[in-house]
Amino acid sequence: MMDNWRREARFTNRRSNYPKTIENRKSSYEHTNNDNRSPSKKEVGPRYGVKQLPKRKYRYKYQRNNKDDSQDDNESWFKIVIPRGAKCPKEHLMTSLQQNMSLPLMALNFHAESNTVVFFVQGGDQMQAIRACSRRIYDNNGYALTINVQPSQIPVPPINKMVEDKISDALKGRYNYSLRSLYLNSFSQEPSLLEANLYIPLSRPSVFNLVVEKIRKEYSEIVGLSVADNKLTSLQPLSHLQSICKNLKALDISKNKIRSISELDNIKGLDLIEIAIEGNPFANAAAFSESEKSALVSSLRTRFPKLAKLDGTDLPPAIGFDVGDSDDIPPSYGHHIPNEIKNFVAEFLDQYFKIYDSDDRRPMLAAYHDQAVFSYSIGRTDNKINTFTQSMIAGSRNLLRIREEGEAKTELLHVGGSAIVEALMSMPRTKHAPSLMKIDVPFYFQQNFFVVVVNGVFKEFTKKQVHTRAFGRTFIIVPQGQGFVIINDILVITNATVEQVQKFSRSLENDSIITCIKEDRFGADCLESLNLGLDQGFNLNQQIQPQMAQMQPQPVQTQPILLDQAAKDSMVQQFCSLTNMNLQFSTQCLEENAYDLQKSFEVFEQLNKQGAIPAAAFVQ
Repeated sequence: MMDNWRREARFTNRRSNYPKTIENRKSSYEHTNNDNRSPSKKEVGPRYGVKQLPKRKYRYKYQRNNKDDSQDDNESWFKIVIPRGAKCPKEHLMTSLQQNMSLPLMALNFHAESNTVVFFVQGGDQMQAIRACSRRIYDNNGYALTINVQPSQIPVPPINKMVEDKISDALKGRYNYSLRSLYLNSFSQEPSLLEANLYIPLSRPSVFNLVVEKIRKEYSEIVGLSVADNKLTSLQPLSHLQSICKNLKALDISKNKIRSISELDNIKGLDLIEIAIEGNPFANAAAFSESEKSALVSSLRTRFPKLAKLDGTDLPPAIGFDVGDSDDIPPSYGHHIPNEIKNFVAEFLDQYFKIYDSDDRRPMLAAYHDQAVFSYSIGRTDNKINTFTQSMIAGSRNLLRIREEGEAKTELLHVGGSAIVEALMSMPRTKHAPSLMKIDVPFYFQQNFFVVVVNGVFKEFTKKQVHTRAFGRTFIIVPQGQGFVIINDILVITNATVEQVQKFSRSLENDSIITCIKEDRFGADCLESLNLGLDQGFNLNQQIQPQMAQMQPQPVQTQPILLDQAAKDSMVQQFCSLTNMNLQFSTQCLEENAYDLQKSFEVFEQLNKQGAIPAAAFVQ
């Protein structure tokens, strides 16, 4: 007796733990059957595919842990299985179900598996209505058909020719031929597919790959593509478009379920100008602060360098460490050397810079007038890498810095040949690039007065480092005796630009100014080749000609530097300490400038002065 009571108690407890929907189903079942028989344990449980839920206090945790990320909370899919259903026509089966249901029947992805019919429905109301039809519909032989219901993930349609043809027709209807754009927003809700009782979810990789393959074959010339609102979790299928869709410039992947920005690596080969990403978890996570937004834009531009519009909003100009040409800089008109004095200017400058670049500058004494005046100024001294020597900075006569009147402005003037040569000899050794010089003669009066302006680039050699400098030099030349001497010399020195550094590395070390003029390397303004002899009357000072003729330029040999990873890491750390930027931006700057620390710092200073470096670069 006691054993029977315990067995009955256990059975009662099991029944009480079923969800209330089961009890409701039982009463409905008993009400609709004339024999009022009670459902067996088999019918209540496994027949309907109902899972046993835990106790109420653990139910929330159970539902949260077993939630399918691929479907929303308000969306439930059920797989309907009807054994022996394939033995009767589809129209008969659907009509029988609809006659026993109070709701419209939406049977999606209907297909047969052997003698069994399988289709899917969405929503609990449809599921319960279909489940209530079990053993109330009959095949052609009068056999009562059983209906099994199972919870399901988002269904995948059987891929056959009919399904592929329907997908192709849907793509044609969504293609804009004038804009060459394909709109696949909410593709599973395409009316033409639903009318054919097909549910085509792009969130399933097999379906997405099939659609992408059709795009490759039939729409390779598309300019815009939208796959928004399709519950996508991966962009891997889109990677197949990179080699075919070369014209694809705009992509909309908004309102999907992409969790990581690394998914964009699958499409970084696309030359995108516009992209929409809002509504994805990885994009929503970056919407809280300006620094996170800047970091997101920077990350996008590392993958799509030409990106100009994000989520329909124009982006500011791209921030990079590659200083390009600006449209605001006026074009260069080359050089201007009047033909009648071209030979004189070439000879004078060629011999002057040969001696200036030599180890001994004392022979230049005869090139200056006894009352000649020389001064130099340094444009910038705040570059932490391309620093000038302290003696050079001390001798710089920059009138923007020397504001007080009096002796300070005159002390830095070097008057007389001896004082000038002494000042020149105290400067570091140099090597000029003749092919990069810009030579102009803005004014001259017969054979008595010449103003010669030279702009160019030179290498400066100190004991520890080699720097690339840009210079502008103005000579005023007057006749003296049988030749000519310099009466005024003004030199302005600054750091070279990135373009000037690159051009200097490609210049020929053994070039001379005369050779460059003969070969017309100074530009189209030098219309005639050098054909005037010294007998024309424009001779150099006879006292310095023999000495200049004996001097030869001394080319500087440089070897390329190969850096291993440890050296690169050390440079990154050094660059971080100099600029206060974080490792990511410091590494980016050095990589884009071939790990040239000097050039990288010049670019950083230029962009930082313009306020073009984002705040995210300084977030450690």
